[in-house]
Amino acid sequence: MSAPEVKELSVDEALERLEAESALFIDVRDTGSYRRGHVPGASHIGDHNIEAFVRDTDKQRAVIVYCYHGNSSIGGAAYLQENGFAEVYSMRGGFTDWGTRPMESVPAPEAPPPRPVLEPRARPSSAAAKPAGSASRRRGLRDRAKAAVRRLLDS
Repeated sequence: MSAPEVKELSVDEALERLEAESALFIDVRDTGSYRRGHVPGASHIGDHNIEAFVRDTDKQRAVIVYCYHGNSSIGGAAYLQENGFAEVYSMRGGFTDWGTRPMESVPAPEAPPPRPVLEPRARPSSAAAKPAGSASRRRGLRDRAKAAVRRLLDS
C-alpha cells in the first residue's frame, strides 16, 4: 500500500481558509521560529506533542501544515493522513512565502532574576574541623565494635 499523495495549498488559499476559520494550522518549525512569528492561531507541533495532537484532535477537521519552505510540511501532512486525518494540506512555499500576511508571535519568557554571587567561605583547617577528643571517641567506638564481633564469633 503506497502512502496517499499530499495535497498542497498556496499561501493565498491558506489565508482564505484562515479567514474563513475552516482549518487548523500546524507549524512544524523549531520553537524559536514559531515564537518569533507564525500564522495566527497555529499550533506548534513537534516530537514533544504530536502523539497528543493525533489522539485529541477531530480527524474530520481540515488541517494545514506548514514549515519553513514547504518541504518538511509534506512529510508532516502525510503523517497526519496516515493517522486518520481526512483533509490535510501542506502549505506550498511554507512560512517564507507567507510574507506580510497576518501573523502573531509569542513573547519570550522572562529571564529569571540574576542569582546572587556568594562569597567563598574559608575552609576550616583539619585540626579545627575535628572537635577535641574525637580521635579517642573513634578509638572507643572501634574497640566496642571489635568486642561485639568477637562475642558473635565466640558464640
